[in-house]
Amino acid sequence: MSTNIANCPLWIFRCNFKIDNPAYQEKEGCYKKNLCPILILENETWDQYCYDKLVEKGESKNSIKWEDYINFLGENAQPQIVKATNIPRYLLSFSRLHEQSRESDILVVLEYSETKYRRKMGIIKKGTTIEEIKRNRYKIYAFPLCDVQEIDSKYDAIFRGLLPMNLTASALSHHVQGVKCVFERKRPNNISLDVLSNSQIEELCFIWLTRLAPHKIRMTRPIVYSGKGNIPTIDILGLNQDKDILAVQVSYTSQDHLILDKIGKLLEFVGDLRVICVNPNDEKELINEVENKYRNHNNRHSLEIISLSRVWNDCVKDKECKSKIDKMIDELYVF
Repeated sequence: MSTNIANCPLWIFRCNFKIDNPAYQEKEGCYKKNLCPILILENETWDQYCYDKLVEKGESKNSIKWEDYINFLGENAQPQIVKATNIPRYLLSFSRLHEQSRESDILVVLEYSETKYRRKMGIIKKGTTIEEIKRNRYKIYAFPLCDVQEIDSKYDAIFRGLLPMNLTASALSHHVQGVKCVFERKRPNNISLDVLSNSQIEELCFIWLTRLAPHKIRMTRPIVYSGKGNIPTIDILGLNQDKDILAVQVSYTSQDHLILDKIGKLLEFVGDLRVICVNPNDEKELINEVENKYRNHNNRHSLEIISLSRVWNDCVKDKECKSKIDKMIDELYVF
């Protein structure tokens, strides 16, 4: 491996060419060539216009207007039919990736969606030129990777849920240490939440709730654990010592808007007490935002916000919990 990845930004990129897409036949070739591709169809003239502005010309997203696109097409051209005249999100992500690649090497998790995901990891080298594949009905633009490794499916737990299904690419700010350890094929030296999978973080919260949590939210009778029930907004459900119904959502995210959205859904759940375990950048600021948005909600008084750092600190101080964490690490990082 020729690149020191310690300070490399980390991205995840997904190829979503569907079987009914005219470019589907290119998918296997892109995978073998270690490409991170996006596709623009011939009739997607708005997408092409945005790509040319953002990537080819390096213009800002604020300079791109639907009215200018219509003028660019001319009177006799048919504009692309779109649900909204915003710049497509996949192009904004691709443009940001392009901008960052001009400044530094980037470590990329490359996913190809099939019945099961196939994954590779590699480096977009600083200054890499985007490859263009032109066909009659579409164009493919792609970043080539170097220092590429196939990722065994036994590490799926680490990568699962890193990129929402509706996104093509995104920079990662969580699980960074764990993903880099997989690329370097080594056990983590510094143990933290960042090296656990999402399912292991849920398991740690379950242990904390049943062993270390305050009396009010101490769970004595679990009913649903780790999202294994049929309740999409609840990861853990059970009763506390007073037989109150305790509903818990676990999310290893620090983005306030995502946390607020999850809290809104949790507040709608029928129960006695609600707990959300999250990783806010500023806990006091998050609490203020929750108060501003949900102060009049009937269930606001029943909500407890628990920082995952609190869960982690309590667990590593407990001998039995610490032993469980070490076992999780050993199970996850097997090379």
